[in-house]
This record gives sequence, structure tokens and C-alpha cells, in this order.
Amino acid sequence: MLPPTLRLPAFLACVALLSAAGCQRGGKTYTVNLSVPARVGEKSTVVTTSTTNLATIVKMGVGDQAPIPVKQQTQTRVVRLEAEAETLAVFPNGSVQKATLTIKSLRVALDDKAEAEVLPAGAKVVAEATTDGQVAFTVDGQPATNDIAATLRLVFEPGNPARTDQEKFGPQGPVASGVVWPINGALFAGQFQQEFGDATTCDGTVRLDGVTGEGDHQVVAVSGAITLRGLKAPLPDPFVTKSGEGHSLLQAAVTAAHVGTDTLSMSLNFKFVSESPGPSGGLLTATIDMGGKRESRVTYH
Repeated sequence: MLPPTLRLPAFLACVALLSAAGCQRGGKTYTVNLSVPARVGEKSTVVTTSTTNLATIVKMGVGDQAPIPVKQQTQTRVVRLEAEAETLAVFPNGSVQKATLTIKSLRVALDDKAEAEVLPAGAKVVAEATTDGQVAFTVDGQPATNDIAATLRLVFEPGNPARTDQEKFGPQGPVASGVVWPINGALFAGQFQQEFGDATTCDGTVRLDGVTGEGDHQVVAVSGAITLRGLKAPLPDPFVTKSGEGHSLLQAAVTAAHVGTDTLSMSLNFKFVSESPGPSGGLLTATIDMGGKRESRVTYH
């Protein structure tokens, strides 16, 4: 089973609502709002593809001998979702607390195998976030199995009650097209520290690429780059992490008032190098490359 990191949980959800509301006269600067409030009863069609990749190489060296591979593992997983969504509850900060998905298609493909159906058309999924940021899924009224829940997290999750997109990614004031501003790295890193350790730090920028349309039909295009450092590798003791970094690129085009279609393309890649004492006085070196990409379209009705 893939490490929890590759679920890309809150990381992907927190940028999916990027939007802009309002334009100052003259059209030169824009008030960028990254936390458009959801509404109970709001309906949309969700189409998402999530691709995750895992490559692990363990090498062992003894004395002056060059390290040789002793274990290699690779895995690719592609999940495709199409569903009709409806918001059932909203947190005070405006993010989705609870939503229902009526499945049109939910399929997964592992490595070079053919796609397999995860849930049939017509299945009713309810996703509900708790105040501590956890997410529970039910399918047709019953708790989802661990495998189904893990698959769903790759393509859909509700919001976060503790941190808003505006707090993490928003500019300090109106900006012109082409302006770049820093994200709140300390706040953003906090959501990764449970998985990667308290040493996790983050920095990055977001850029306003352009704005089209007016009023409720306004669409903002943004792009960003984010780096995570000080990550602890997802390996048991006695492995010691020597280095761990993550890099993300995103592009989004989002409506100002959930009218029309939001699109998001986001990649997230991690690389870890760890060491552990091996047999016969040797040294084991483990290199892990984990990556993922999510592409989604949310069309509001």
C-alpha cells in the first residue's frame, strides 16, 4: 500500500479553491480571495485524475566496496473519479465540512494492469471532516474499507477547519497581474509535520497570471511553486534520514463565485535518502522517490 504521503490530502484540497473576487477601477490591480466560502446545497460535477509513483532503492556497501542494490521497488497508481457532489455542511471558516458524492465512475489502475472498478455507478459516498482535520468516508451508509477510503482521499477530500487558503496562500493586498507573493510557509508546513516530523519547513510563492471576465463570471489564473525541507523519511528505525525534500508546482483557473468551472493541475514530488547499519558491518542506504499529480475540474451548477 502506498505511504500516506501520496494521498496528497490537505495539500491538494487547500489550493483547489483559489479564486479572485472583485476588481479595482482601471483593471490594474485585483483583490485576490483564496477562500471563497462554500454554501450548503451547492452542487457540482467533479472530474479528477490522480497519478502517484513510488520508487525505492536500497543499496549496501561494505568497507571500500561500492554500494550495490539489494532491493528495488516501483509502483504506479492512477485513480479516476467522476461524480456529482453536493455540500451538506460548512465549517465556520467557509470550507466544506461534509459532502456527498454520487459516483458516476471510480476506477484505479496499478502499474501496467487494466483499470478496475472501485465503486459502481450510483454508489453514494459521504465525506466528512472532523474538527481535528481527519476525514471519514461512508459508502451507501456503511463505513468505507481502508482501501476504498485511501483511494477516495487521492481524488476528493473536504476542507480544513483550522487553516484557510487565504491565510496560507493569500497576498497582503490587491495585486496586479504578474505579481508574485510568498506563501505563509510556517502555517503551511504545520499540516505536514505530523507525517514528516517537526523539523519540516516550507517556502514558496504564488503568482497572479491573469484575470478574465467580470463579477460572478470572473476567472483568475494563478501558478505557484512550493518547497518543503527537513522531511523525515517514512522508514522505521534504525534508518536515519540524511536528507528529505519535497517540491510542488501548481496551476489553477478558478471562478470568483463558484459560477462556471474551476480547474487545477498540481504535482508533488518527494525525495529521501536514509542510512542504517547493515549486516557484516555494512551500511544500508535507502533512496525513496515519491511523486504525484492531480488534475481536476469542478463545474458548479
